[in-house]
Amino acid sequence: MIIECTSCGARAKLPDSKEGAKVRCGECSHIYVAHPPGARRGSKARKEDPTKYFIGGGAALVFGLVMMIATRGGDDPPPVIEAAAPVVEENAAPSTGWDSPHVVFARQVHDLAFSRNTSKLYNLLDFAKIRDHEVASEASAGAGEEQPAALASWAGLDAGAQTSYRNTTVDGLTSTEGEMAVSLWKPYDGDVIAETENSAIVRLHVQPRSGDPDLADRWMEWEVARGTDMRWRAWRWERWISPEEMERERTKRIKKTVRKTLSDGSEVIEGVVREEIAYHAETTPEQITEIESLINQLINTEARPKEITTARSRLEEIGKHAVPGLLKRMGGIPLESDENAIQLNLVHMLLTDITGYQTTFVVHVAMGGTQERIDSGIKQWFGWYDRKWKRYWREADTQKEEEIDPFWDNPNYKPRTENERRRMEELRRKAEGGN
Repeated sequence: MIIECTSCGARAKLPDSKEGAKVRCGECSHIYVAHPPGARRGSKARKEDPTKYFIGGGAALVFGLVMMIATRGGDDPPPVIEAAAPVVEENAAPSTGWDSPHVVFARQVHDLAFSRNTSKLYNLLDFAKIRDHEVASEASAGAGEEQPAALASWAGLDAGAQTSYRNTTVDGLTSTEGEMAVSLWKPYDGDVIAETENSAIVRLHVQPRSGDPDLADRWMEWEVARGTDMRWRAWRWERWISPEEMERERTKRIKKTVRKTLSDGSEVIEGVVREEIAYHAETTPEQITEIESLINQLINTEARPKEITTARSRLEEIGKHAVPGLLKRMGGIPLESDENAIQLNLVHMLLTDITGYQTTFVVHVAMGGTQERIDSGIKQWFGWYDRKWKRYWREADTQKEEEIDPFWDNPNYKPRTENERRRMEELRRKAEGGN
């Protein structure tokens, strides 16, 4: 016989002998009593001569009394037959794991999104909870900040707005835009990580349907809830980053520097040139504002030499707090004009004076460098930052306090930086009685 789920309407085949048994729907996991669609569930009254029923009824009554006496004490109810539809199975599905109802439900949403089966998706989503979750998330993210008018809750939307929201949400599931679009990811493993009578959280391990080798497998977390109509629907889905993924990202950050041998035999360590580098947590907003202003003054090719010198001296005095800002300019100024070259050189020399680190960067090939060494010199600054910034930050103040004057302790000492060279010349002039 053909049976039909009373929740989602899915049809399936079932042996006639199972009529009246409890079955679990393979589409939505709803449990219902198996009857053919349209079958009458009440008494099967027929228009026949009722006389024979009086005779048969009396006999049946006597027989029933005899059986009741003979079986008194056996109060156990008849066993419940449970089978899953559309495939008839005698054993109930496990409560967790790949084949559990909640995991099957989440897998189904992925498949429906991929096939763009919007009609079924509408039945599997709790739009009211989705909307209210979105409103709550926005309110939490903007706590303490001045925000535009808050989103209206589901109850605050009129019928037209609710319909529009449903369409937008389903379109988002079936979209192929964005790295985490549900339709782009195929589940291959999963489990129920939390479950109550009316809610469950599922995590699915997914892989890109495109087979793109640059996209690593990842996890999606789904939250489903059972409504007053006893049907399960999804209302939250987002990427979940596992501890293993976090460790891989940490390792990737450590390994983003590379050791490289230049064509002249120089061995250097390079990093990824970038414009976004965060200031240290101990650097105050007021310091950041001052540092950015001073750097603008330092690289202003129309400024007077005295203004540039003043800015340089102040940045050198600020020291380690200024390093991230200077590196951001090192990565953000393109080496495509003489003016840019001058700006890069000013930043490079100041970084060298503050940190004591040397790279192969020179301002121009006319000054003895090659284009390879110039380009590599910029990358070497970011290699230094990725490998040594944290240690430099911890030790910079100590080194400054313990610094001794190399000119007096070792007259043959060769200055390592431009700053040391100027300092030694100044000390030499004073020692010779000059001003």
